[in-house]
Amino acid sequence: MDPPRVESLEAVLQCKKAGIKPIMITGDHVITATSIAKKIGIFEENDLYIEGQKLDLLNNHELDEILPRVSVYARVAPEHKIRIVEAWQRKGKVVAMTGDGVNDVLALKAADCSIAMASGSDAAKSASHIVLLENNFNAMPHIVNEGRRVINNIT
Repeated sequence: MDPPRVESLEAVLQCKKAGIKPIMITGDHVITATSIAKKIGIFEENDLYIEGQKLDLLNNHELDEILPRVSVYARVAPEHKIRIVEAWQRKGKVVAMTGDGVNDVLALKAADCSIAMASGSDAAKSASHIVLLENNFNAMPHIVNEGRRVINNIT
């Protein structure tokens, strides 16, 4: 297991201060995913995790019920990513999705704001609204603040 980047903890904290709920959606094993998510502050006490196979067993109403408490989705497929994005949108939330692979493209397209990593696939970059020049989640709070500033200046 690669250790999480040191700056990830601060970036997650800043996102939370900005009113953003960071969620990890990964193909990794649930033990690996929750371990990393705990270290960087995504997975907190009383949070839930769910694996793709269990997600398949939930109808939309059941997913909507637990959605606010789930902070880690593990062993997911591309269709799970889209379903998670759409579930948050059903709740009236603005959804940002980060991704770097072809398996992220459909969820990136479904998100209200999609962010690709520069080292990612051409498909992910083409499907995204924003492409980060550096592969660093630490930029996310700055992106959100800048976007909010622009929107506030327009309205």
